[in-house]
Amino acid sequence: MGLIWMLILHYSISMPVWDDEDREVVKETPKQRLMGWIRQKLPSDVPVTNFTSDWNDGIALGALVDAVAPGLNPDWRDWKPKDAEKNTSEAMELAREYLDVPQLLEPHELIDPNVDELSVMTYLSQYPNARLKNDAPLRKRGEPKPSKVTGKAYGPGLKGAVVGASTDFTVEPSDRKKADLVVSVLRPTGGKEAADVYFDEQSGTFGVRYTPQVDGVYKIAVVLAGKPMDGSPFAVPVSVPPVDVSKVHAAGPGLENGVVVAKPTSFDIFTVGAGKSKPDVVIVDKDGKQDTVKPVVKMIDEDVYRVEYVPVTSGLHSVNVFYDRKHITNSPFGVRVVPASYPARVRAWGRGLASRGVRVGDIADFKVSTEGAGDGKVAVFVSGPHGENVPVKQTTDATGAQRFSYAPTKPGDYVVQVKFDGEDVAKSPYQVAVGKPTDLRIRAFGPGLEGGMSNLPANFTVETNGEIGALGFSIEGPSKAKIHCTDNKDGSAEIEYLPTAAGEYEVHVLCGDEDIKDSPFMVEMDEFRDGLRPSLVKCHGQGLQRRGAVKCDKPAEFTVEARGAGPPEIKPKIWVLDKELQPVNVQVLDNGDQTYTCSYLPHAPVKHNVIVSYGGIAVPGSPFRVQVEEAVDPSKVRVHGPGVEPGVRSLQPTHFVIDAKNAGPGEVEVALSDALTGGAVDLDVLDNHDGSFTIKYTAPRPGSYQLRVVFAGHDLLPIQINVQPHLDVGGIRVEGLDN
Repeated sequence: MGLIWMLILHYSISMPVWDDEDREVVKETPKQRLMGWIRQKLPSDVPVTNFTSDWNDGIALGALVDAVAPGLNPDWRDWKPKDAEKNTSEAMELAREYLDVPQLLEPHELIDPNVDELSVMTYLSQYPNARLKNDAPLRKRGEPKPSKVTGKAYGPGLKGAVVGASTDFTVEPSDRKKADLVVSVLRPTGGKEAADVYFDEQSGTFGVRYTPQVDGVYKIAVVLAGKPMDGSPFAVPVSVPPVDVSKVHAAGPGLENGVVVAKPTSFDIFTVGAGKSKPDVVIVDKDGKQDTVKPVVKMIDEDVYRVEYVPVTSGLHSVNVFYDRKHITNSPFGVRVVPASYPARVRAWGRGLASRGVRVGDIADFKVSTEGAGDGKVAVFVSGPHGENVPVKQTTDATGAQRFSYAPTKPGDYVVQVKFDGEDVAKSPYQVAVGKPTDLRIRAFGPGLEGGMSNLPANFTVETNGEIGALGFSIEGPSKAKIHCTDNKDGSAEIEYLPTAAGEYEVHVLCGDEDIKDSPFMVEMDEFRDGLRPSLVKCHGQGLQRRGAVKCDKPAEFTVEARGAGPPEIKPKIWVLDKELQPVNVQVLDNGDQTYTCSYLPHAPVKHNVIVSYGGIAVPGSPFRVQVEEAVDPSKVRVHGPGVEPGVRSLQPTHFVIDAKNAGPGEVEVALSDALTGGAVDLDVLDNHDGSFTIKYTAPRPGSYQLRVVFAGHDLLPIQINVQPHLDVGGIRVEGLDN
C-alpha cells in the first residue's frame, strides 16, 4: 500500500501539469501543491485548510465541481451542512457523470469525521485534469434541474459477475410505473446472453437476471420507455470463478488399506463447486518410485473423475491427488498394498473358538472376515478329543462374513484350525475345552451382551432361581473392564461393565466356576461416537407398567423418545422376552421425529422383560419388568341360584352364586339394596376357592330389591329381585261377611 501511495503521489499529483497553475510549485510538496490548486479554484468564502474535516459537509466539494465546470452545480450555495450525505452524493454524481471523475469513495465515507486523508487526496487529485462533457446540463443558479432520462439502474449485476453464476440488477423508473424495458446483455466475444425481466408491482421496480457464460467485459444496454438509462451501456467485467481446492475430495477403495497386488482398483475425485481445473494423480510406491504405478484419470461426470490403477508391489504407497497443482484435502493418502494372499489379516472370532464355555449339545459357531487379506479361500478343520474329524457347517451372513459352526457330541479338548489359502490365520489352531451339559437354570440377556460402544457402560441382566452371591463374571478383550453387580432382591441382578477400547470381548457369566448357558457371550464394541447420549432416551406407556396394565392376548403399547440423544440415523433397538427368554414380536413405528410407537402382544400370564437400547447402550429403566396378567372379560361372569330367581320370600333365608371362573383375575364386589327405602341388605359372602362365590341373604320385607355386582372394576347389569310375603295369603278364607 505504501508503494501504491508513492505511485499516486508521483503520477497523479506531482507529475501532471495542471491548468491555471501560475505559481512556483517546484519546491512545494504534493500535498501543498494540491491544496494550492484547490484554493485557487474555490471562491474566497469557502475556506479549505485540510483534506479531512473541511470536506465533511459536502459544500466544499459542490463548490469545487461548480468551479471546475461553472454552471454544472450552481446551487451549492443553497446547501445546508445538515444534508451532508445528500450534498456529497449529488456532487460526486455530477463529477462522475459529466467530468469523468471516478467515484473512488462512497459519500458516507467522505462525510465521516475520521475520513482517511490520503484517500481524500487521491480522489481530489482527479479534479485538476477533469474535462466537461459536451452534453453537460449547465445552468444558472435557481434554474430548475433537467429531469433524468427515465430512472436509474443499480445492483451487483452491473458491477461485476462470475462465469456460470446468476446475477441480477434493478431498474427503477422515475415514476415507479411499469413501462417498456429492453435489456441487451452482449458478450465480449459476440452474441447475447438471455436475460429474465420481471416487474414488481409493490416496489414499482424491474428485476433483471442473467448468467454470463464467458469471461471478459460485457456490455449491458438498458432502454426504458425508448430512452437509454443513465450510464447505458454498462461495462460489466466477468471473471472466471476462482479455484477452491478445499472443496475437492476423493473417496473409494483405491484409497483404503487392503488394496491387493496386481488387482485393479479405483477411486473417485469430486470437484463440485471447486472451479475449473483438472486433477492430476501421482502414486509413489514403498521404494519412493513414481513410475511403477501408472494411474489413469477419466472424467465420468461433469464434476467427477475416476482414477484407476494397478499396484505391482506390496507395502505402503503414497497416493498424491492434485487439483490446480495443489494437494486436495487429505492428500497424500497412505494406502497399504497387501500381497494377493495375506493370512495375517484374516479375523476369526466367536463362541466356537473360546477356550472354555462350549458344552456338549451346543452349536459352537464363529465367523471369519477376510477383508484386506487378498485373494484366497477359508478352510476350517475341527478335531475331537480323540483326533476324530468333527463336521463343520459353513454359511455367509448379510455382511459378507463367513460363518462356521460345529456341534460337539462328547466332552473333552477340541482343536479348531482356521486356514486361509492353505496357511493358518492368526491364533490358529484354537484349543476349545468342551464341557458336559449343564442343568443350571441361570439365564443372561440384555444389550451389553449384544454389542455397544467403547467408553460407555454396557448393561445386561442375569436371572437365577437362587442366590445372586453364587454368580461370577470375567471379561476378556482388548481392554480391562470394571464390573459392577446390583442385586434386584428378586432372584435377578443387573450387571454393568465399562469397556475402554473398541474390539471383540468374551463375557463369561459363571455360577461357581461353571459357565451358564450360552456363556461366553461374544460382544463387539465399536468406537465411541460423539454426540451419543443414551441417558436422554425416555420410555413411557402402558406396555411398560410393572403390574395391572398388561393383559394376556391384549396389545401393549409404549413410546420411546430419543430426541436429543443422538443423530437421527441411530435407531433404538427394542425387544421383549418372556419368562423363558423367548422373544415376543414387537411392532415399532418410526414417527419421523426421533420418537417411536411400540406394540407387543403377550400370550402368557408371566413376567416379561422389555429391553430398550440406544447405540448398544441400555436406556434408563431398561430392562422394564412387566407382569402380564390374564385378560379380564366381565361378560363371562355368571350369577345364578334361587336368590335371584322368582319365588324369593321375605324373612326366609336364600342364596345365589357369582361364578367368575372364566372371566379372568379380578376382585368381586356385591351389594343388595331395598328399592323403596334404599337400605342395604346384609350379605354373607363365602369364597368357594374356585373362582366362584356363594352369597346368602334374608330379605326383611316384601317388595323390589336391586342386586349390584362389580367384577375387576366393571359394573355388571343390575338384577331386579321381587320378594314375595313370607305367608301364602292365597290359603286364607274369610266367612260371615255375606251381608
